[in-house]
Amino acid sequence: GKLARFLRGSAHAQKTVEKEQGEIFNRFYRSARTHTAEGLGLGLYLAREILSLQGGYIKVSSVPGDGSTFSLYLPREMNRM
Repeated sequence: GKLARFLRGSAHAQKTVEKEQGEIFNRFYRSARTHTAEGLGLGLYLAREILSLQGGYIKVSSVPGDGSTFSLYLPREMNRM
């Protein structure tokens, strides 16, 4: 394909509930389960925006009791300026 997965990481500390998977990339989104943790809810939003500007995307999958896996995809070849 034209896109290559270049990074895949797991977050075992916090599982992503399936119904939240579409929301976690929204600006300032904070799960009710993370209200005591530091942060503004911008990290995943910024990651998605940066990847999108480069022609890529990020996706998440979650397995109950096993945490969440984030996969980042970018074009194999990018246009040089």
